[in-house]
Amino acid sequence: MKLTDGALGYFYNNGSSVQYNDQFVGLFSSAFSRANGLSIIPENFLKVNALYAARKLITNSWEQHKDEYFVPVPIDTESDAYKQWNTDAVIYSLFHHSNNSTSMRQVNYNNQTWTIHNHYFWIPHKTALELLDDPKTSNLYRDCRNNPAKDVFGNPIISTPDTYLAHILPSLTVSLSNEAKAVLEGMTALWKQSLPLRETYAQEHPEYQLNTWDAGIYQLKYLWRDLFPKEWEALRQAHARLANKLRPGVYDHGWLRK
Repeated sequence: MKLTDGALGYFYNNGSSVQYNDQFVGLFSSAFSRANGLSIIPENFLKVNALYAARKLITNSWEQHKDEYFVPVPIDTESDAYKQWNTDAVIYSLFHHSNNSTSMRQVNYNNQTWTIHNHYFWIPHKTALELLDDPKTSNLYRDCRNNPAKDVFGNPIISTPDTYLAHILPSLTVSLSNEAKAVLEGMTALWKQSLPLRETYAQEHPEYQLNTWDAGIYQLKYLWRDLFPKEWEALRQAHARLANKLRPGVYDHGWLRK
């Protein structure tokens, strides 16, 4: 594993055919030993999420497991249809089960102590701070106050306390489909609903590191699945509907040939 400054996360992408989609494509908070991937930075964030969605939307089968991915032609990526597909892909990637983006504190590596932020967290720092200002979430409030997101914008950290997704989400929201908005709204509602039980669950399950304000879906899913099964299932179904909407775009926009 290698922890890096100035990156939003790491995209692992081994092989360019459908057969590798299930096990060899993933999103992580930091780089690790496998070499096939790249750091996620602001300049490639949308492209990475488009490629991640194009890979994960197609499941491996004997009929197409050797099909190779292509890069969409530039003229298509400038179309309104592709831009909406790409912004929807961000929300699809955010909730996907192979998005391993997490937040952790006091991580010891290479004789240094690291604070790892989850730049796929979607709620602004100010909003989170207000919602966490409650006796039931005092530890989360303290973490939120003391650990604004690591700056990746070239500005003083105090001017950009948001994670990267929260920072750019207002510009993306206007282009989201109704299916993507349903997933985003469902995640926000469940995040708020689960707050009163969050710290008790975190004490019972320290392995999930849930006392970080910007914990990722990879961490939150255990809390939501265990304590809010109906809401969790409804959210999974909303994500499935978004996937069904996006899947034809993998072919329409040239990622795979029909």
